[in-house]
Amino acid sequence: MLPAAEAVRRDIARGCDLVLLSKFGKLEADNSGLVDAFRAAMEAHVPVLTSVSPAFEAAWAKFAAPLFVTLPADPVKIDAWWQAVRSPIRTIDRLLSRSYLMRTATFDVIGSGKISESIDLCADA
Repeated sequence: MLPAAEAVRRDIARGCDLVLLSKFGKLEADNSGLVDAFRAAMEAHVPVLTSVSPAFEAAWAKFAAPLFVTLPADPVKIDAWWQAVRSPIRTIDRLLSRSYLMRTATFDVIGSGKISESIDLCADA
């Protein structure tokens, strides 16, 4: 397992609310790369925000169906998705028990092919 996938597993075990992975691409389609990180999040029922290029949409669908939705690179739509899937209990527990650091992430939403504007995310300090 790649160190990055191990780090995602550790963060999930510590109670992260969201897994943000740069992309599901060629390596993941070939059952390599960060595929273990994707699997860990799916097994733990932790939402994942990632991107998938049109070239790998079929591999993504085979891997993740029926557990995904496609979103436009629109911060309002992404926030609406997040509000719908986040765990309010886990979020409240984390706010009460951990310190947070604001980080900025720039990402390409599934299938858009364009980098969206930056969105602030909370992460453990």
